[in-house]
Amino acid sequence: MGLREYRRKRDFKKTPEPAGQVADEPRAPSRAFVVQKHEASRLHYDFRLELEGVLKSWAIPKGPSLDPADKRLAMHVEDHPIEYGDFEGIIPKGQYGGGTVLVWDRGTWQPVGDPHKAYRAGSLKFTLNGEKLHGGWALVKIGPRRQSGGDERSWLLIKERDAEAAPSRSRPIVETEPKSVASGRTIEEIAAAEDRVWHSNRDGDRAAPAIEVAGGRKAALPKSVRPQLATLADRVPAGDRWLHELKHDGERVLARLDHGRAALLNAKARDWTERFPTVAAAVARLPAEQAILDGAMTVLLPDGTTSVQALKAHRAGTGHGRLTYMIFDLLYLDGRDLTAARLEDRKMALARLLDSATDKAAVLRYGDNVVGAGAEFFAHACRLGLTGIVSKRRDAPYRAGRSSEWRHVKCRASKPPARAGRRRPVEVDAKVDKRVSQGDKEPAVAGVRLTHADRILYPPHGTTKLDLARFYEAIVEWILPHLKDRPTTLVRCPEGAHKTCFYQKHVGYWAPESLRRVKIQEKRKVGVYLVVDSLASLIGLVQIGILEIHTWNSVVERLERPDRVVFDLDPGPGVKWTEVIECARLVREGLRGQGLESFVKTTGGKGLHVVMPLTPGPSWEETAQFSRAVAESTARANPRRYVARMAKAERHGKIFIDYLRNIRGATSVAAYSTRATPEATVSVPLAWDELSPRITSDHFTIANLRARLAGLAADPWAAYWTTSQALPRRLRGLTAS
Repeated sequence: MGLREYRRKRDFKKTPEPAGQVADEPRAPSRAFVVQKHEASRLHYDFRLELEGVLKSWAIPKGPSLDPADKRLAMHVEDHPIEYGDFEGIIPKGQYGGGTVLVWDRGTWQPVGDPHKAYRAGSLKFTLNGEKLHGGWALVKIGPRRQSGGDERSWLLIKERDAEAAPSRSRPIVETEPKSVASGRTIEEIAAAEDRVWHSNRDGDRAAPAIEVAGGRKAALPKSVRPQLATLADRVPAGDRWLHELKHDGERVLARLDHGRAALLNAKARDWTERFPTVAAAVARLPAEQAILDGAMTVLLPDGTTSVQALKAHRAGTGHGRLTYMIFDLLYLDGRDLTAARLEDRKMALARLLDSATDKAAVLRYGDNVVGAGAEFFAHACRLGLTGIVSKRRDAPYRAGRSSEWRHVKCRASKPPARAGRRRPVEVDAKVDKRVSQGDKEPAVAGVRLTHADRILYPPHGTTKLDLARFYEAIVEWILPHLKDRPTTLVRCPEGAHKTCFYQKHVGYWAPESLRRVKIQEKRKVGVYLVVDSLASLIGLVQIGILEIHTWNSVVERLERPDRVVFDLDPGPGVKWTEVIECARLVREGLRGQGLESFVKTTGGKGLHVVMPLTPGPSWEETAQFSRAVAESTARANPRRYVARMAKAERHGKIFIDYLRNIRGATSVAAYSTRATPEATVSVPLAWDELSPRITSDHFTIANLRARLAGLAADPWAAYWTTSQALPRRLRGLTAS
C-alpha cells in the first residue's frame, strides 16, 4: 500500500504527525509493533505491525483482548510510517483523525512463518513481546466469501490459547492498563496538556536552552535570507583560521521557524515545505520560538555518500537511503540576528540547539567540522568517495552572495569512490585525528602520539589530555578486563567536558587504527563497532576526546548470549543517597532469593549499578524479561520510593530501577571509565560493605582513584570473575506486571 494514502489524508503544515518514508526491510526476525489508543470521533485502538518498511495498521474499536474467546473486529486502514510508532499527542481538529493519541503498548513481534505470504493470504500469526501484550496472536481476514456483505478491510484480532491468555471473567486489559507506556499519562492528561500538542519526544516548553551568541543583535525575524555561497578553489587553505566541512550533494535549503510553524526555502526563496514534510515537521519541533537554519537537503545512502540523483529519486518515491537535512549554520535565534557573529560562535550555538532537540525521525543532522588540518581532512573525504569539502573562515560573519571566505575544494573526478559495503556510512559528527606536527609538544603514551596534549578536558582541576592518558596508563590492569571483547558506545568531547559532547557507537574515519572493529547486524543494517583490547587502543580513545566508555552486556564471540545483567538505580530529584543504598541492597536481596550473587559500583553520576554476572546461555529476550521482573517486583515492594517506568512525571522523589540496560544493543558505563562531568568522576566497583553515606556516586575522580587502588588489599570484585550462575528456570515470587 505504501504511504501515498497516508500522506494524501494529512496536511503536515497543520498536524504534528510525522510524514515519514518507507524504510528498508529489517533482516532480524523481530520487528516493531505499537498499539495507540486514539480518541477521535470515537475511541478505538490502532494496532500496528512493522512489515514491508511501514506500519501495517488496523483500527480495533474495543481494543485487544487477552481472552481467546473474544474475536475483536480489526478494520485494515492505510499504512503508516515507522516513525508514527513514537507519536503521542494531539492531532488538530479538522485534520484526518483529529483527536488525542496515546502510546498504549509497544515492543517487538515475531511472525510464524513467512509474514509476507501470510499477510497476503489474510491469515497472519505472530508472537508479541510488548510491555503489556505477550504471547501468540492471530490476525485473520474476513473475506466476502466467508461473510455475506463482508468488507475487504475487515479482519479479526484473536489471542492464542497460551500462558499469556486470560479468561473472560477478568477485567479487560484496556481497562486495567489505561496509561501510556511512553509517558505514563492517561489520555485525558495528554488532551489537557497546556500546549495542546504534546509529544513523547519533547520535554518542557519550546524555549531554547539559554543560548547566547556574541555579536548577535536584536531584530525581527526576516521573511527570507539570501544564502552565502562558496567560491571554487584549487587547494585547501592552510592554518587554524579555517574550519572545514564535508560537502554533501543535494539542494541548498534554509529553514524558517516561527512559533511552531516551519517553512523550507530554497536558495531562490521558493517555498519547498511541501516537498520535504518530514524535515519541516522536525524543524517545527525544535526547542526554539524563532530560528533560521542554513543547510543542505540530502539523501544519505547506505555507503555514506550523497547525490542529487538520490534526492530526486526520493522525491519521486523510488530509490533508497535516508532523507537528511545537514544543518551547518544558524542565522537567527529567538529575536536575535546572528549573521554578524563569528562563524565559530554561530556553529557552537547551532550544536547546542540541535543537541537539546529530540528528533525521533533522525532527519536533522549537525554539519560538524574540523579546525585546521584541512589537507588531511580533504584527503579523508576523497578516499571515502565524497565530492569534496567546504573550507570557511572561523571568524567571519555570514555574508549574502558568493564569498572567498567560503571555499569549495573538489575531489578529482578520476578518484574512484570507496566500495559500498566496506565501510560505515559517514557520520556527520565524524572528525579526523588532527595530526599537525608540533615537535616535542606531541608526547606519546603506549606508542600513541597525543596531539594538543595540553588541551584542558576538565577545567575545574586543569586536567589535560595528557593527564587523562597517564591516568588510564596507571589503571590499565583494573579497567581493561571490563572492556576486552565488548562492543562499545562512546561519549566524545573533542574540546573537553565543558564543551559539546555527543554519543558515537559506529565507527567513523576519526577512529584510530589501534582499535578493533567488529560488524554487528542491527535491525536494518550492519553497524561497525569499536572494541578496546589494549592500552594502545585505550589511549587512542583519549587522543580523539573520548571521556566515557559504555559497553555491551555480551562479548563479541558470544554476542547473542549476555554474560551479565545490569540494574541502573537512577534517583530522581529529592532522593537521599541513603535511599539509593537501601534500594541497591533490596535488589541484591531479591537476586539472592533467586540464588544469584551480584556486585555493586558507583556510576560516577548520581546512582549505583547492581551487576549480576551470568554464565552465557540465556538470550537477550530472556535476560530482559528477568531483569524487568526483578525491577518491577522491587518497585511493587515500595511504590512510594521506587518506580520501574521511564516516565519522568512519575520519578520525582523516587528511584528509577532501570532494567532497559539489558536489551540487545543497550550499554552501561564501564567500570573505571571516566565520566564527562566537571569533576572528572569515575565509575568505581565497591565491596557491598563499603556502601555508606561517605562514598557517594561521584566520590571517586581521576584525582583520588589511584590512591584508592593502591590502598586496596584485594579487588572488591575479585569473585565477579569466578562466579558461575545461570538464570533460574522458575522465578520465585517474581513476576513482571
